[in-house]
Amino acid sequence: MGQSAENFFRFLGIGYIGLAFGSWVLNIQISVHGFWIYGLTFGSWALDIWISAFSYWALDR
Repeated sequence: MGQSAENFFRFLGIGYIGLAFGSWVLNIQISVHGFWIYGLTFGSWALDIWISAFSYWALDR
């Protein structure tokens, strides 16, 4: 990919945080010609909360 294409769309992929707890974060940043226009961050904490809620529900049955 050429330099102009890299500057047009820039994606930062999956990064890792909290390695001691095995958690992860997906961080996507989109910029057009060097100007940031959109960012999305989704962490494994949301999945952890869902699994915990399901576990409590299953144990109550």
